[in-house]
Amino acid sequence: MRRSTVVFILGCFAFLYVLTSCYNTVSNNPESVASAVVESLISGDYKNLKKYATDELARKIDTTNVKSIFKQAEILKNMQIENCHVSEQSYDGTVKDVNFTMCGDNKKSNIRITMVDVKGKWLYDNIQYK
Repeated sequence: MRRSTVVFILGCFAFLYVLTSCYNTVSNNPESVASAVVESLISGDYKNLKKYATDELARKIDTTNVKSIFKQAEILKNMQIENCHVSEQSYDGTVKDVNFTMCGDNKKSNIRITMVDVKGKWLYDNIQYK
């Protein structure tokens, strides 16, 4: 093979690697992290559910029966995020509520995830189903 062809192929692989790496990351903002939490609840991804939790909530998750957490989230199965709204909960902007409207299978559900800015990193502290 010619050198230029090899360089081109390697460049394509590098581009695809960078593209897929960026696609799987979660931005450090309340909406993106809360969306990742909802997706973790739907898919049953315990690791990500704990990854984005505050330290106190992560300890509670460790001591709670994990099946009960995902049992409660079963109402979200086969549902998609239809709407997302962020509201301020604190005066200084370090606590925000991310409200999701979920829809699917001719039903709707609302979820509120309380996000907290912990040393510049957005983590969730509470999930409420409505």
